[in-house]
Amino acid sequence: MKIFRDISFNTSWKDIRFDLFVSEDIFKSEQKIFGTRASLIRYLTARATFNIVDNRDESPEISFNTLEEVVRKSKVKRVAVLSAHGDSENGVWYYAETREQEGYQGENPYITERHTINSWIREQEKRKYGALILHCCNEKEHKPKVKRIPIFYAEGNVGILPRYKTVFLEP
Repeated sequence: MKIFRDISFNTSWKDIRFDLFVSEDIFKSEQKIFGTRASLIRYLTARATFNIVDNRDESPEISFNTLEEVVRKSKVKRVAVLSAHGDSENGVWYYAETREQEGYQGENPYITERHTINSWIREQEKRKYGALILHCCNEKEHKPKVKRIPIFYAEGNVGILPRYKTVFLEP
């Protein structure tokens, strides 16, 4: 998992800082397109945020205004974004981390580790965030456990073309 902290944008939500947690395979697949690391990090953060928070076709009641209001009410102007592949097994929602094993000489040099979405949420609840954004497929429409920090997430497969509903949960 790659972690990039304190990402900002010159937009109406410029006062909000984002921390991006992105799986290595997503980072590497997009890295080829961008000239600089900084532009790639901004793109991945913006894409995840737009896909979840600005899903007007399926969830018109949730928008950037919702995110801004949530962050303003929390008085913590920092948002954590998880961008990783999501899957489900035995009623549990996971995110996957696929990375290349260093020095591996075999046929498949890649290893995939799975972690529960709820374990990532618990880890972020130890930090100060105004909101969490889960940019992970959620085909089985799991509902994450919210204790302290508001969460924006998708019900369905996330992407540009798939149809999914954005859900906002408050503690």
